Amino acid sequence: MSALSGARILRAKVLLLVLLLPLAGCEYSPEEAPEPAPTATRSVDPAAFLAEVTRQLAGPPAGSGVPYATGKTAEWTTDLAAGDYLLTAACSGATRLEVKLVRGQGLPEAWDYPCGEARATFIRHTGGILTARATALYGLDAGVAGVKIEPNTDESLRENFGASAWARDVLDPSVPGEYRGSATSDAPTSFGLSAPPGLYDLNFACRGTAATRLSIRSWNGAEVLSERTVPCGEVISVLLQLPWEGAELSMAPAGSTGQYSFRLVPLGSGPG
Repeated sequence: MSALSGARILRAKVLLLVLLLPLAGCEYSPEEAPEPAPTATRSVDPAAFLAEVTRQLAGPPAGSGVPYATGKTAEWTTDLAAGDYLLTAACSGATRLEVKLVRGQGLPEAWDYPCGEARATFIRHTGGILTARATALYGLDAGVAGVKIEPNTDESLRENFGASAWARDVLDPSVPGEYRGSATSDAPTSFGLSAPPGLYDLNFACRGTAATRLSIRSWNGAEVLSERTVPCGEVISVLLQLPWEGAELSMAPAGSTGQYSFRLVPLGSGPG
């Protein structure tokens, strides 16, 4: 064997030994559990979550006496004057954010959001005691939530709220088993209700335009109500027989923007 061949064999053995050494260092006995891998969240300072929530909420509201709170569960109660407000909530270090609002001694209104950016809800308050609570859910124990309320300055939110409130109130009180919907459009539009076959009382109201053209078909295309002109400003009632599942309402305003509110109230199976 030449000296050159011997050197090559020696280098190969050294290389093999170097490759085996890291593998030997990774061994552990079955009785010894491996050390858990460190996670990034363990090293996060809880103050970082608080700073993130403060950023999302754009800091405390301007002016004194306006409710603002942060914490794992952020809560405040205040006696607030009547008016339109924005209730804004945010969270960090958790998966979801739960928000509850109680007006006086009424039942709580609740929202559930994924954490991320702040979410704002338009509130029309009639005056009196208001309690809000925001809770960071399904995350680290150091997760932080925040909630504040301040006067609304967005006119479009006020207009949208007025439309939805009208659509709800014009057909109040609600009826058990009803199928309800609403729409707003300055052009022909349609809306589907997932009602099963049967006999129904259609309640329909519109505003914002003098009249609207209304027709209804079932989801398979069968005519349920032939097109007719409906005057706005009053609630009409029409007896309908829905032969197949689903009702598709088609509406077209007579100029301007039409707002529509409608529901199907079941009366029974009807004639066979």
